[in-house]
Amino acid sequence: MGSVDLRHAEKIYNDNTKAVDDVSLSIPEGEFVVFVGPSGCGKSTLLRLIAGLEELSQGEILINGVRANKLAPQARNVAMVFQNYALYPHMTVRKNLAFPLRMSHLPKNEIDRKVARTASLLGLNELLERRPKQLSGGQRQRVAMGRAIVREPAVFLMDEPLSNLDAKLRTQIRGEIALLQRRLNVTTIYVTHDQAEAMTLGDRVVVMHAGKIQQAAPPQEIFENPANTFVAKFIGNPGMNCLPATLRRDGDGAYTVDISGQPLGLKQDILIRYPRLDELIDIPVLVGIRPEAFKLETDQSALYGLTGEVVSVEFLGHETLVYFKLPPPSREPLGLSSEKGDISTYQRPSDENIAARLYKRHSLRVGDPIILGVDTDKLYFFHANGIALDRQ
Repeated sequence: MGSVDLRHAEKIYNDNTKAVDDVSLSIPEGEFVVFVGPSGCGKSTLLRLIAGLEELSQGEILINGVRANKLAPQARNVAMVFQNYALYPHMTVRKNLAFPLRMSHLPKNEIDRKVARTASLLGLNELLERRPKQLSGGQRQRVAMGRAIVREPAVFLMDEPLSNLDAKLRTQIRGEIALLQRRLNVTTIYVTHDQAEAMTLGDRVVVMHAGKIQQAAPPQEIFENPANTFVAKFIGNPGMNCLPATLRRDGDGAYTVDISGQPLGLKQDILIRYPRLDELIDIPVLVGIRPEAFKLETDQSALYGLTGEVVSVEFLGHETLVYFKLPPPSREPLGLSSEKGDISTYQRPSDENIAARLYKRHSLRVGDPIILGVDTDKLYFFHANGIALDRQ
Protein backbone atom coordinates (compact mmCIF):
# COMPACT_ATOMS: atom_id res chain seq x y z
CA MET A 1 0.00 0.00 0.00
CA GLY A 2 1.01 3.61 -0.46
CA SER A 3 0.14 7.10 0.69
CA VAL A 4 -0.09 10.16 -1.57
CA ASP A 5 0.55 13.74 -0.46
CA LEU A 6 -0.09 16.75 -2.67
CA ARG A 7 1.53 19.96 -1.43
CA HIS A 8 0.51 23.18 -3.17
CA ALA A 9 0.43 21.36 -6.51
CA GLU A 10 -0.04 23.55 -9.59
CA LYS A 11 -0.10 22.92 -13.31
CA ILE A 12 0.18 25.90 -15.66
CA TYR A 13 0.31 25.29 -19.40
CA ASN A 14 2.26 27.36 -21.95
CA ASP A 15 -0.81 29.48 -22.74
CA ASN A 16 -0.98 30.41 -19.02
CA THR A 17 -4.01 28.19 -18.42
CA LYS A 18 -3.93 27.09 -14.78
CA ALA A 19 -5.41 23.59 -14.83
CA VAL A 20 -4.53 22.79 -11.20
CA ASP A 21 -4.41 25.64 -8.72
CA ASP A 22 -2.63 25.26 -5.35
CA VAL A 23 -4.00 21.81 -4.45
CA SER A 24 -2.98 20.30 -1.12
CA LEU A 25 -4.35 16.94 -0.03
CA SER A 26 -3.15 13.96 2.02
CA ILE A 27 -4.39 10.49 1.07
CA PRO A 28 -3.45 7.79 3.61
CA GLU A 29 -2.77 4.16 2.82
CA GLY A 30 -5.81 2.12 1.80
CA GLU A 31 -8.18 5.05 1.27
CA PHE A 32 -10.54 5.20 -1.71
CA VAL A 33 -10.67 8.84 -2.81
CA VAL A 34 -12.84 10.10 -5.66
CA PHE A 35 -12.14 13.35 -7.52
CA VAL A 36 -15.38 14.68 -8.99
CA GLY A 37 -16.30 17.82 -10.87
CA PRO A 38 -17.44 19.14 -14.24
CA SER A 39 -15.37 18.85 -17.42
CA GLY A 40 -12.31 21.09 -17.31
CA CYS A 41 -12.14 21.32 -13.51
CA GLY A 42 -8.62 19.81 -13.37
CA LYS A 43 -9.40 16.37 -11.92
CA SER A 44 -7.86 14.31 -14.75
CA THR A 45 -4.85 16.62 -14.94
CA LEU A 46 -4.29 16.07 -11.22
CA LEU A 47 -4.41 12.31 -11.72
CA ARG A 48 -1.88 12.54 -14.56
CA LEU A 49 0.40 14.62 -12.35
CA ILE A 50 0.34 11.88 -9.71
CA ALA A 51 1.02 9.25 -12.39
CA GLY A 52 3.94 11.25 -13.80
CA LEU A 53 2.29 11.72 -17.21
CA GLU A 54 2.30 15.49 -16.64
CA GLU A 55 4.99 17.58 -14.98
CA LEU A 56 4.22 19.82 -12.03
CA SER A 57 4.67 23.56 -12.51
CA GLN A 58 4.92 24.14 -8.77
CA GLY A 59 4.53 22.21 -5.54
CA GLU A 60 5.32 18.65 -4.51
CA ILE A 61 3.94 15.14 -4.88
CA LEU A 62 4.99 12.52 -2.34
CA ILE A 63 4.22 8.82 -2.81
CA ASN A 64 4.89 6.72 0.26
CA GLY A 65 6.74 9.69 1.69
CA VAL A 66 9.15 9.89 -1.26
CA ARG A 67 9.25 13.06 -3.37
CA ALA A 68 8.06 11.97 -6.81
CA ASN A 69 8.31 15.21 -8.80
CA LYS A 70 11.19 14.00 -10.96
CA LEU A 71 10.46 10.27 -10.87
CA ALA A 72 9.55 8.60 -14.16
CA PRO A 73 6.05 7.06 -14.28
CA GLN A 74 7.40 3.51 -14.07
CA ALA A 75 9.37 4.39 -10.95
CA ARG A 76 6.36 5.66 -8.97
CA ASN A 77 4.81 2.24 -8.26
CA VAL A 78 1.37 3.36 -9.41
CA ALA A 79 -0.94 1.71 -11.93
CA MET A 80 -3.44 3.60 -14.07
CA VAL A 81 -6.73 2.44 -15.55
CA PHE A 82 -7.82 4.56 -18.50
CA GLN A 83 -11.22 5.39 -19.95
CA ASN A 84 -10.44 3.67 -23.27
CA TYR A 85 -9.19 0.35 -21.75
CA ALA A 86 -5.74 0.63 -23.48
CA LEU A 87 -5.58 -3.10 -24.34
CA TYR A 88 -3.39 -4.58 -27.05
CA PRO A 89 -5.85 -5.84 -29.69
CA HIS A 90 -3.51 -8.53 -31.08
CA MET A 91 -2.89 -10.10 -27.67
CA THR A 92 -5.08 -12.53 -25.75
CA VAL A 93 -6.40 -11.61 -22.33
CA ARG A 94 -3.66 -13.74 -20.79
CA LYS A 95 -0.94 -11.90 -22.69
CA ASN A 96 -2.49 -8.50 -21.93
CA LEU A 97 -2.41 -9.31 -18.22
CA ALA A 98 1.13 -10.66 -18.42
CA PHE A 99 2.55 -7.78 -20.47
CA PRO A 100 3.47 -5.37 -17.62
CA LEU A 101 5.08 -8.26 -15.73
CA ARG A 102 7.15 -9.33 -18.73
CA MET A 103 8.30 -5.73 -19.13
CA SER A 104 9.54 -5.95 -15.53
CA HIS A 105 11.49 -9.13 -16.45
CA LEU A 106 9.84 -11.32 -13.83
CA PRO A 107 10.37 -15.09 -14.02
CA LYS A 108 7.78 -16.97 -16.08
CA ASN A 109 6.49 -19.02 -13.14
CA GLU A 110 5.86 -15.82 -11.13
CA ILE A 111 4.11 -14.21 -14.11
CA ASP A 112 1.87 -17.25 -14.50
CA ARG A 113 1.05 -17.24 -10.79
CA LYS A 114 0.13 -13.54 -10.72
CA VAL A 115 -1.92 -13.76 -13.93
CA ALA A 116 -3.84 -16.76 -12.59
CA ARG A 117 -4.54 -14.99 -9.30
CA THR A 118 -5.73 -11.80 -11.02
CA ALA A 119 -7.90 -13.69 -13.53
CA SER A 120 -9.55 -15.59 -10.69
CA LEU A 121 -10.10 -12.38 -8.70
CA LEU A 122 -11.85 -10.71 -11.65
CA GLY A 123 -13.71 -13.71 -13.04
CA LEU A 124 -11.62 -13.82 -16.24
CA ASN A 125 -10.55 -17.49 -16.16
CA GLU A 126 -12.78 -18.50 -19.08
CA LEU A 127 -11.69 -15.49 -21.17
CA LEU A 128 -7.91 -15.87 -20.98
CA GLU A 129 -7.50 -17.06 -24.58
CA ARG A 130 -9.82 -14.48 -26.14
CA ARG A 131 -8.74 -11.23 -27.76
CA PRO A 132 -10.24 -7.83 -26.80
CA LYS A 133 -12.53 -7.68 -29.86
CA GLN A 134 -14.22 -10.87 -28.62
CA LEU A 135 -15.08 -9.28 -25.26
CA SER A 136 -17.96 -7.10 -24.11
CA GLY A 137 -17.34 -3.60 -22.77
CA GLY A 138 -17.59 -4.79 -19.17
CA GLN A 139 -15.17 -7.65 -19.81
CA ARG A 140 -12.67 -5.30 -21.45
CA GLN A 141 -12.84 -3.02 -18.44
CA ARG A 142 -12.16 -5.96 -16.13
CA VAL A 143 -9.09 -6.85 -18.20
CA ALA A 144 -7.91 -3.23 -18.02
CA MET A 145 -8.33 -3.32 -14.25
CA GLY A 146 -6.52 -6.66 -14.20
CA ARG A 147 -3.49 -5.15 -15.93
CA ALA A 148 -3.28 -2.67 -13.07
CA ILE A 149 -3.93 -5.21 -10.31
CA VAL A 150 -1.41 -7.76 -11.57
CA ARG A 151 1.44 -5.31 -10.93
CA GLU A 152 0.51 -5.08 -7.22
CA PRO A 153 1.14 -1.31 -7.16
CA ALA A 154 1.14 0.96 -4.16
CA VAL A 155 -1.61 3.16 -5.67
CA PHE A 156 -4.38 2.61 -8.23
CA LEU A 157 -5.27 5.57 -10.44
CA MET A 158 -8.56 5.32 -12.35
CA ASP A 159 -9.51 7.95 -14.94
CA GLU A 160 -13.27 7.73 -15.65
CA PRO A 161 -13.01 3.97 -16.23
CA LEU A 162 -16.77 3.41 -16.63
CA SER A 163 -17.72 6.25 -18.96
CA ASN A 164 -17.83 4.03 -22.07
CA LEU A 165 -20.31 1.58 -20.52
CA ASP A 166 -24.10 1.73 -20.56
CA ALA A 167 -25.95 2.79 -17.42
CA LYS A 168 -26.85 -0.71 -16.19
CA LEU A 169 -23.33 -2.05 -16.71
CA ARG A 170 -21.82 1.02 -15.03
CA THR A 171 -23.83 0.27 -11.90
CA GLN A 172 -22.71 -3.38 -11.93
CA ILE A 173 -19.01 -2.65 -12.49
CA ARG A 174 -19.13 0.17 -9.95
CA GLY A 175 -20.16 -2.34 -7.30
CA GLU A 176 -17.38 -4.69 -8.39
CA ILE A 177 -14.77 -1.93 -8.13
CA ALA A 178 -15.90 -1.04 -4.60
CA LEU A 179 -15.78 -4.70 -3.53
CA LEU A 180 -12.40 -5.22 -5.16
CA GLN A 181 -10.87 -2.17 -3.51
CA ARG A 182 -12.03 -3.31 -0.08
CA ARG A 183 -10.65 -6.79 -0.73
CA LEU A 184 -7.25 -5.56 -1.94
CA ASN A 185 -7.11 -2.59 0.47
CA VAL A 186 -5.02 -0.62 -2.03
CA THR A 187 -4.95 3.18 -2.04
CA THR A 188 -7.20 4.19 -4.93
CA ILE A 189 -7.71 7.57 -6.59
CA TYR A 190 -10.70 7.59 -8.92
CA VAL A 191 -11.73 10.39 -11.28
CA THR A 192 -15.29 10.86 -12.51
CA HIS A 193 -17.72 13.57 -13.56
CA ASP A 194 -20.63 11.42 -12.31
CA GLN A 195 -21.55 12.49 -8.80
CA ALA A 196 -23.52 9.25 -8.21
CA GLU A 197 -20.30 7.28 -8.77
CA ALA A 198 -18.43 9.60 -6.45
CA MET A 199 -20.96 9.34 -3.63
CA THR A 200 -21.29 5.54 -3.79
CA LEU A 201 -17.62 4.64 -4.24
CA GLY A 202 -15.48 7.02 -2.22
CA ASP A 203 -14.40 6.86 1.40
CA ARG A 204 -13.79 10.53 0.74
CA VAL A 205 -15.05 12.73 -2.08
CA VAL A 206 -13.00 15.65 -3.42
CA VAL A 207 -15.15 18.15 -5.30
CA MET A 208 -13.18 20.27 -7.77
CA HIS A 209 -13.97 23.40 -9.76
CA ALA A 210 -11.69 25.66 -11.81
CA GLY A 211 -8.57 23.76 -10.72
CA LYS A 212 -9.27 24.13 -7.00
CA ILE A 213 -10.59 21.79 -4.34
CA GLN A 214 -13.96 23.08 -3.19
CA GLN A 215 -14.46 20.46 -0.48
CA ALA A 216 -12.89 17.14 0.56
CA ALA A 217 -14.96 15.05 2.97
CA PRO A 218 -16.86 11.75 3.35
CA PRO A 219 -19.91 11.49 1.04
CA GLN A 220 -22.49 12.05 3.77
CA GLU A 221 -20.76 15.22 4.98
CA ILE A 222 -20.50 16.52 1.41
CA PHE A 223 -24.25 16.09 0.99
CA GLU A 224 -25.37 17.29 4.40
CA ASN A 225 -22.85 20.12 4.91
CA PRO A 226 -21.78 21.53 1.53
CA ALA A 227 -18.99 24.07 1.88
CA ASN A 228 -20.42 26.42 -0.74
CA THR A 229 -23.17 26.77 -3.33
CA PHE A 230 -21.07 25.11 -6.05
CA VAL A 231 -20.86 21.89 -4.02
CA ALA A 232 -24.51 22.18 -2.99
CA LYS A 233 -25.68 22.47 -6.59
CA PHE A 234 -23.29 19.87 -8.00
CA ILE A 235 -23.96 17.09 -5.49
CA GLY A 236 -27.46 15.66 -5.67
CA ASN A 237 -29.73 14.87 -8.59
CA PRO A 238 -31.18 17.42 -8.95
CA GLY A 239 -28.81 19.53 -6.89
CA MET A 240 -29.78 21.98 -4.21
CA ASN A 241 -31.80 25.05 -5.20
CA CYS A 242 -29.83 28.13 -4.08
CA LEU A 243 -32.03 31.22 -4.08
CA PRO A 244 -31.22 34.87 -3.29
CA ALA A 245 -33.12 35.99 -0.23
CA THR A 246 -33.19 38.43 2.67
CA LEU A 247 -33.50 37.50 6.34
CA ARG A 248 -35.90 39.51 8.49
CA ARG A 249 -36.98 39.64 12.13
CA ASP A 250 -40.16 41.37 13.27
CA GLY A 251 -40.82 43.20 16.49
CA ASP A 252 -41.94 40.00 18.22
CA GLY A 253 -38.63 38.29 17.41
CA ALA A 254 -40.09 36.02 14.72
CA TYR A 255 -37.76 35.19 11.83
CA THR A 256 -38.71 35.06 8.15
CA VAL A 257 -36.71 34.70 4.97
CA ASP A 258 -37.92 36.69 1.95
CA ILE A 259 -37.57 34.81 -1.35
CA SER A 260 -38.74 36.78 -4.37
CA GLY A 261 -41.13 38.73 -2.18
CA GLN A 262 -42.56 35.58 -0.58
CA PRO A 263 -41.86 35.21 3.16
CA LEU A 264 -41.07 31.83 4.69
CA GLY A 265 -41.46 31.63 8.44
CA LEU A 266 -38.47 30.20 10.33
CA LYS A 267 -38.76 28.26 13.55
CA GLN A 268 -36.81 29.56 16.51
CA ASP A 269 -34.70 26.42 16.76
CA ILE A 270 -32.99 27.30 13.47
CA LEU A 271 -30.71 29.44 15.63
CA ILE A 272 -29.43 26.25 17.22
CA ARG A 273 -28.14 25.07 13.84
CA TYR A 274 -27.09 28.53 12.69
CA PRO A 275 -26.04 30.45 15.82
CA ARG A 276 -24.72 33.41 13.78
CA LEU A 277 -27.88 33.87 11.76
CA ASP A 278 -28.72 37.04 13.68
CA GLU A 279 -25.70 38.73 12.11
CA LEU A 280 -27.31 38.48 8.66
CA ILE A 281 -30.61 40.19 9.38
CA ASP A 282 -31.48 42.56 6.49
CA ILE A 283 -28.37 41.40 4.59
CA PRO A 284 -28.52 39.49 1.28
CA VAL A 285 -28.06 35.74 1.68
CA LEU A 286 -28.55 32.63 -0.41
CA VAL A 287 -31.01 30.06 0.87
CA GLY A 288 -30.52 26.41 -0.07
CA ILE A 289 -33.53 24.13 -0.49
CA ARG A 290 -33.08 20.47 -1.45
CA PRO A 291 -35.73 19.23 -3.93
CA GLU A 292 -36.99 16.73 -1.35
CA ALA A 293 -37.73 19.52 1.16
CA PHE A 294 -40.86 20.47 -0.83
CA LYS A 295 -44.37 19.06 -0.59
CA LEU A 296 -47.42 19.90 -2.66
CA GLU A 297 -50.01 22.06 -0.87
CA THR A 298 -53.68 22.46 -1.70
CA ASP A 299 -53.97 25.98 -0.32
CA GLN A 300 -51.70 28.93 0.28
CA SER A 301 -49.41 28.55 3.30
CA ALA A 302 -48.31 32.04 4.26
CA LEU A 303 -45.62 30.83 6.63
CA TYR A 304 -44.08 27.78 4.99
CA GLY A 305 -44.91 27.78 1.27
CA LEU A 306 -43.81 29.14 -2.11
CA THR A 307 -46.16 29.92 -4.98
CA GLY A 308 -45.02 29.62 -8.58
CA GLU A 309 -45.73 28.31 -12.07
CA VAL A 310 -44.86 24.84 -13.38
CA VAL A 311 -42.13 24.91 -16.06
CA SER A 312 -41.69 21.15 -16.65
CA VAL A 313 -42.70 17.80 -15.14
CA GLU A 314 -40.69 14.55 -15.17
CA PHE A 315 -42.61 11.45 -14.09
CA LEU A 316 -40.11 8.79 -12.97
CA GLY A 317 -42.48 6.16 -11.60
CA HIS A 318 -41.50 6.21 -7.95
CA GLU A 319 -41.31 10.00 -7.90
CA THR A 320 -42.16 13.11 -9.87
CA LEU A 321 -39.68 15.92 -10.49
CA VAL A 322 -41.38 19.27 -10.89
CA TYR A 323 -39.53 22.36 -12.08
CA PHE A 324 -41.21 25.66 -11.35
CA LYS A 325 -40.41 29.35 -11.40
CA LEU A 326 -41.28 32.08 -8.94
CA PRO A 327 -43.02 35.29 -9.99
CA PRO A 328 -40.86 38.43 -10.00
CA PRO A 329 -40.81 40.24 -6.67
CA SER A 330 -42.85 43.41 -6.39
CA ARG A 331 -39.71 45.14 -5.14
CA GLU A 332 -36.01 44.36 -4.95
CA PRO A 333 -35.22 42.35 -1.79
CA LEU A 334 -33.84 44.58 0.92
CA GLY A 335 -30.10 45.21 0.80
CA LEU A 336 -29.37 44.00 -2.74
CA SER A 337 -27.26 46.84 -4.03
CA SER A 338 -23.62 47.02 -5.04
CA GLU A 339 -22.90 49.26 -2.06
CA LYS A 340 -23.89 46.47 0.32
CA GLY A 341 -21.07 44.13 -0.65
CA ASP A 342 -20.33 41.28 -3.05
CA ILE A 343 -23.55 40.29 -4.84
CA SER A 344 -21.87 38.68 -7.86
CA THR A 345 -23.84 35.47 -7.25
CA TYR A 346 -27.22 37.25 -7.19
CA GLN A 347 -29.83 36.33 -9.77
CA ARG A 348 -33.46 37.22 -9.58
CA PRO A 349 -35.39 34.15 -8.45
CA SER A 350 -37.82 34.53 -11.36
CA ASP A 351 -34.93 33.68 -13.74
CA GLU A 352 -34.26 30.33 -12.06
CA ASN A 353 -36.13 27.06 -12.40
CA ILE A 354 -36.55 25.45 -8.98
CA ALA A 355 -36.59 21.66 -8.68
CA ALA A 356 -39.00 19.85 -6.35
CA ARG A 357 -39.08 16.08 -5.76
CA LEU A 358 -42.59 14.79 -5.05
CA TYR A 359 -43.06 11.17 -3.99
CA LYS A 360 -46.57 10.69 -5.32
CA ARG A 361 -47.94 10.92 -8.83
CA HIS A 362 -49.49 14.31 -9.51
CA SER A 363 -51.43 15.52 -12.53
CA LEU A 364 -49.44 18.71 -13.00
CA ARG A 365 -48.96 20.34 -16.39
CA VAL A 366 -46.71 23.05 -17.74
CA GLY A 367 -48.15 26.45 -16.96
CA ASP A 368 -50.16 25.30 -13.93
CA PRO A 369 -49.96 27.42 -10.78
CA ILE A 370 -48.40 25.52 -7.91
CA ILE A 371 -48.10 25.94 -4.16
CA LEU A 372 -45.27 24.02 -2.54
CA GLY A 373 -44.78 23.79 1.17
CA VAL A 374 -41.19 23.97 2.42
CA ASP A 375 -39.76 22.08 5.37
CA THR A 376 -37.91 25.04 6.85
CA ASP A 377 -36.01 22.75 9.24
CA LYS A 378 -34.10 21.60 6.13
CA LEU A 379 -33.06 25.02 4.85
CA TYR A 380 -29.39 25.86 4.25
CA PHE A 381 -27.88 29.34 4.45
CA PHE A 382 -24.97 30.76 2.49
CA HIS A 383 -23.33 34.17 2.42
CA ALA A 384 -23.94 36.21 -0.74
CA ASN A 385 -20.52 35.11 -2.06
CA GLY A 386 -21.64 31.46 -1.92
CA ILE A 387 -19.71 30.35 1.18
CA ALA A 388 -21.76 28.29 3.65
CA LEU A 389 -22.79 29.94 6.89
CA ASP A 390 -21.23 28.26 9.93
CA ARG A 391 -23.56 25.70 11.47
CA GLN A 392 -23.57 23.49 14.54
